[in-house]
Amino acid sequence: MEGKWWSIVPTLVVLLALQGGRAKAQFFVGFYDTKCPRAESLISLTVQQAVARDPTLAASILRMLFHDCWVQGCDASVLLDTAPGFGQAEKDAPPNQSLRGFEVFDAAKAAVESVCPGVVSCADIIALAARDATVAVGGPTWQVPTGRRDGTISQLLDAGINIPSAAFSYQLLRQNFNLHGFSEDEMVTLSGEDDRFMSQASLVRSFMHLSESIVDIPRNLVWEMNFAGAHTIGRAHCSAFSSRLYPTVDPTLDPAYAAQLQAACPPNANPNIRVPLDLSTPDAFDNNYYTNLPIGRSLMPSDAALLNDGFSTRVSEQNSQNSQFWTVKFANAMFRMSQLNMKLGLQGEIRQNCRFRG
Repeated sequence: MEGKWWSIVPTLVVLLALQGGRAKAQFFVGFYDTKCPRAESLISLTVQQAVARDPTLAASILRMLFHDCWVQGCDASVLLDTAPGFGQAEKDAPPNQSLRGFEVFDAAKAAVESVCPGVVSCADIIALAARDATVAVGGPTWQVPTGRRDGTISQLLDAGINIPSAAFSYQLLRQNFNLHGFSEDEMVTLSGEDDRFMSQASLVRSFMHLSESIVDIPRNLVWEMNFAGAHTIGRAHCSAFSSRLYPTVDPTLDPAYAAQLQAACPPNANPNIRVPLDLSTPDAFDNNYYTNLPIGRSLMPSDAALLNDGFSTRVSEQNSQNSQFWTVKFANAMFRMSQLNMKLGLQGEIRQNCRFRG
């Protein structure tokens, strides 16, 4: 029996290798060129129209990619609704309750389904939409290989475990990014939204700064995205940074900036009030986050933490002085993030509706 077991191992190895090769052969730039030629243009148009109506959606769309890929990989599991027999879905987890823009993905899916039923995955729509939303607000573009499949597993607990908390120290954030295969430099770069994402070797490291700059920060500080550099676009609820204003003002804040924030967010402010992460260019993709950081005009508590670490301080200075380099790093990081733990080949499924399995 033991001999027979060992005899089938080489066959299994070969079969697994062939399966992996076939899967990779089904993931490339232009995957839909013959299968659904209008897919990418329809998704791009949907995103452009949504951002034109509401520029703040660019940050929300970009944030969706991070929240999807960081949990179970880039498989659109974050778009699934809770359904009987499957437990609570990722989107119901505290870190995801402030996600916005689901209607944009619904509209994009409906558009491609109208011309190519059952062909384009929701996972690919998220990856393409993140790129298109970044471009819509003046950010860089990057190539997006397609061929991802949609996941069928979406668990609330997985999101709570994997998505970083705003309460994380710099060391915990670094560990979280390292566990997902991203370097400290990438974490800082994406934080300034140099992130939401991906030499290549050295450029790839800048990915994570994107997350916060381009994200719409959650209302609850404990669950807000804690990647400082990604604060180039997007908005935050007053409760996410009120600890820097009350009962006393954070001494690292510029006094004039602190007064502006107090005027916008008085004590016991309306919980629905949101403030731009970058007051000077709130809806533009640029490196102002990094120039604001050393002069005390960064919004989030996690921003100040970057100045307490020598490495992150140096990276922030580089990003503030060379916007072109930062945008290249950001695009490379996004490219890499959008390929985390994908479902390919025969894995997963192609949903007809991004909110429901099957």
